[in-house]
Amino acid sequence: MTSLLQRLRERKLFQWALAYLAGAWIVFQGIEVMAEPWDLSPGFQRTVHLLVAVGFLLALVLAWYHGEQGRQRVSGTELLIIALLLAVGALLIRVYRPEEAAAPGTRGAETAERPADGAVRSLAVLPLENLMGDPEQAYFVDGLHDILIGELAGISELRVISRTSVMRYRDTEHSMGEIAAELGVDALIEGSVFRSGDTVRITVQLIRGAPEEHLWQERYEGRLSEALGLQTRVAEAIAHEIRLALSPREAERLARRTEVDPAAQEAYMRGRALWRTRSPDVMGRALTYLEDAVASDSTFALAWSALADVYTMGSFYGGLDVTADEAQRLGERSARRALELDPDLPEAHAALAGARYWGAWDTETGERELLRALELNPNLAQAHNWLGDVTNSRGNAEEALPSFRRARDLDPFSPLMNRDLARSLFYLGRCEEAIDAARYAVELDPNHAEAHRVLRECYRSTGRTDEAAEAAVRRFESIGPASAAEGVRAAYEAGGWESLLEFEIEYHRSVPSHYHVAVKEAELGRADEAFEALFAAIEARQSRFLTFKVEPVLRFLHSDPRWEEVVRRAGF
Repeated sequence: MTSLLQRLRERKLFQWALAYLAGAWIVFQGIEVMAEPWDLSPGFQRTVHLLVAVGFLLALVLAWYHGEQGRQRVSGTELLIIALLLAVGALLIRVYRPEEAAAPGTRGAETAERPADGAVRSLAVLPLENLMGDPEQAYFVDGLHDILIGELAGISELRVISRTSVMRYRDTEHSMGEIAAELGVDALIEGSVFRSGDTVRITVQLIRGAPEEHLWQERYEGRLSEALGLQTRVAEAIAHEIRLALSPREAERLARRTEVDPAAQEAYMRGRALWRTRSPDVMGRALTYLEDAVASDSTFALAWSALADVYTMGSFYGGLDVTADEAQRLGERSARRALELDPDLPEAHAALAGARYWGAWDTETGERELLRALELNPNLAQAHNWLGDVTNSRGNAEEALPSFRRARDLDPFSPLMNRDLARSLFYLGRCEEAIDAARYAVELDPNHAEAHRVLRECYRSTGRTDEAAEAAVRRFESIGPASAAEGVRAAYEAGGWESLLEFEIEYHRSVPSHYHVAVKEAELGRADEAFEALFAAIEARQSRFLTFKVEPVLRFLHSDPRWEEVVRRAGF
């Protein structure tokens, strides 16, 4: 033992080790100090630590061989040891080096890839808690929740789950880890809102999903006019905390501090809350609130964008006391006003796309504006969904499918997104997959009429006629009146599938819904009646017509010379 210590002293091994450790400590301190200003990733820091550790072993080897005599030549044994140490170091770096985070938009059909280094690259904002003790203030809290999701969703490096899918966790007993796993995200944001007089206070915290871990918490307070701007501050702080690489445009957007007239802000939040229901019964009230919002503050771009959405979707779902043409004109005007005020507002680009596509059947402007909206906010599920609709209207069902998948992945618990994915699969003849997606949409919303319609079409095309008839009954139960559902059932029981189709045709003639009439007539093989209904749908500018190019039951009409006239009149 004494001899070993003597040899270590002779070779100055302790001096070499202490000198190296002192240098390593300086390196580690420098890395820690510069990590934030230089935006050094955790993976880079870990690599440096591993290199320093391997270097320590190399330093000891050199000390052992050179510490006493200071030889200038390196022996073969020495080279072999150094080579082995370098190989071990390379292996360690390869094993422990973090993989790159999945790029936005690459999430699979079911689950997202998780960053191997534990970085947060996907999250969901849980419903904010109302601390005011007044249920009437729910619209205000939900409005701030919606804004925060929008601000975070505009960051291209981050995948953010849409509002529809997180609302199911408002009063949940699930743990944070369970919620994160169900949504397929790395982390969750939860928080609360308190409002008293002219003051608003927002508290938020960031929680990792697996392993469940509290990462960060902060409180923000400001005047009522700053309420929307506070959400921008929250989003900026979260991006900084999880070390996202913001583009110059994103950094500039998050750095903006805007104030909104409190009356305009109040009207906007009330109108937006009503619009989200998509109920025809409340569209008129939503319109009134949003018109009040832009009247109170004519520079409020987000309110102009919301007003455009109400005109477009209000016309689509019904409930507005204006003609379809007038709704399209007013919707487009509102969207363009929003873009004049804020050219980089993704919601405004999507609103303009909706007005032009759904109202004017303008696929070129619709596609261009949706692509711009997604460039500004790649997490805008509705824009992905509408882009799929535009692509389908051009007859490209295969190209449309990824857009519908992306929309569903961003809003996995939305009946609408699951239904549209099902419908897209049906257009491609992939009925078993379509049935699974449509069944899930019905599980989420048992009264989702269009999901029942997809089931009807898929069951019929796969020879499951009894199930198709039941799905048709369920569809009519969802859209009412009750006598229609009873009529469908009675017709099928009395005369089979053809009798059911005849009943459906008569019902849709009475509404009228010309496109549905055309589809049923085509299913019966009556080309003349199908073309007559198609031309009527074009004349009435019925939105349901927009998918005519990918409708499977209409394919036997494509060889008829009249089909070219249908395409010409449709204009796309």
